[in-house]
Amino acid sequence: VPDIVTMGKSIGNGHPVACVATTQPVARAFEATGVEYFNTFGGSPVSCAVGLAVLNVLEKEQLQAHATSVGSFLMELLGQQKIKHPIVGDVRGVGLFIGVDLIKDEATRTPATEEAAYLVSRLKENYVLLSTDGPGRNILKFKPPMCFSLDNARQVVAKLDAILTDMEEEVRSCETLRLQP
Repeated sequence: VPDIVTMGKSIGNGHPVACVATTQPVARAFEATGVEYFNTFGGSPVSCAVGLAVLNVLEKEQLQAHATSVGSFLMELLGQQKIKHPIVGDVRGVGLFIGVDLIKDEATRTPATEEAAYLVSRLKENYVLLSTDGPGRNILKFKPPMCFSLDNARQVVAKLDAILTDMEEEVRSCETLRLQP
């Protein structure tokens, strides 16, 4: 468990609000300095009400359980792509925050950086917005909203599968051309 966590963005569901959560020992050490923490917007009643409303919706609509369930399903579908497409090296994540590692080959695990950029571009043409991450910019980063559904997961993976299949066919076509006299 970390000693300090800062949170923002999703707390207000679009309304600007953030918070810091810490352990009692850290808070007591801060108190002991005699310096009072000051923030221009700290304690805004509107922001606090918005944050509370967001927490109430999360609880009422069981969005954490939904994210866990849909995320597991999405990871399963993406895992099937790993079996089907050699470029998919690893699938990992928690809930709806998932990374898909794209590699050039299993033995060296060389990052498939160009392929990842191409795939993100093609997905964008199909109205799927992903980004890349990692030192090799070869990890597809899935971070959909909590309302992402099982059907959405199926649609995204179907588009991903189709594009990966197209990419593999293009590579085979180029290899065939090189082999011909």
